[in-house]
Amino acid sequence: MNDKEYGKRLVEEMVLEQLLESFPTITGRSVTDEAEGAFPDATSPDFVIGLDGRAFGIELTEVRSVDDAWDYLEEASRLAWKKHYSYERRGLFRY
Repeated sequence: MNDKEYGKRLVEEMVLEQLLESFPTITGRSVTDEAEGAFPDATSPDFVIGLDGRAFGIELTEVRSVDDAWDYLEEASRLAWKKHYSYERRGLFRY
């Protein structure tokens, strides 16, 4: 892992920590380190947590080059649907 990849991973871990601290407040649910199920190695998300006893994958994506809140929402939605269709096409992560 080079310095750039290491730095990116550190930032991702900081973002994950913020998410995990606020998740129970926002959703009323808690997360754990324990989870049943696994993800295929070739398609593993950035992080896997336990949610209701099941493996829950978290994929972090950076939104870039936006000018305002509407552009941000549009780009975030585009990226989420792109990932969704990619997983759907490969038959991954169905509940």
